[in-house]
Amino acid sequence: LGRMETNQGVSQARNAGTVLAQGEYIVYLDGDDVLKPWALSVYDQIIQTLKPVLILGSLTWFQGAVPALEATATPSQIRFVSYDNWIQKDRNFRSTASAVIVERRTLETIGGWTKEVWPFDDFYLLVELSDSGRTIQILDPPTTFYRIHSSNAIHNTSNWIDGSYHLVAEWQSNRRFVGRKHRLKRAALIGSPVCLAIQRAFQAGQYREGLRLFTRVWPWVAAAALIRFRRVFGQRPTETMPVRIS
Repeated sequence: LGRMETNQGVSQARNAGTVLAQGEYIVYLDGDDVLKPWALSVYDQIIQTLKPVLILGSLTWFQGAVPALEATATPSQIRFVSYDNWIQKDRNFRSTASAVIVERRTLETIGGWTKEVWPFDDFYLLVELSDSGRTIQILDPPTTFYRIHSSNAIHNTSNWIDGSYHLVAEWQSNRRFVGRKHRLKRAALIGSPVCLAIQRAFQAGQYREGLRLFTRVWPWVAAAALIRFRRVFGQRPTETMPVRIS
């Protein structure tokens, strides 16, 4: 195992771990989260059957001690949605590194995790991978216990506001996005967390910061709203397969 002598941030740590890993697919897990017992079996079954470049897991949120699983909790089937590319997504996804499984070769084409966009590094990774190939979003069973505590980045409004500026700036400077198709849909992926940042600013009484952020990022907010409106016309069908637990 490798160890980083100084704290260089989560993105650098994930990139370092990726270099050490030997598998064709990389599963990430933050230190305060826990994989469910069947998670790797579910991921492996999807990989062997569908050969995606990206898998997005489903979360069970908890506080305190990790919940105990009853014997009847073992799933019998996998419910999922298959997209030719993640850019086609028509369902919400709670973005977190602990629910991202990505093909190594595909990850290498984008240079790994970007460190300049924390705490939206997971959002930005998905934007960069958004047209990389088949994506499977798992709806059920949940594969990861996601811990909620006071130190979660989602509770720090200032981090969300600062991160939104970095997120948009990195998107604008990324030459891989210039002239690419699906620019509106990719902008909508950026707009989703930015909308939440503006909402959190107003809820925290930071009205000036919220308005300032909106003035800076409104095109991405508008793109997210437009794509969300289009979803009312239908979603891709849900598919199922039986679970084989190894």
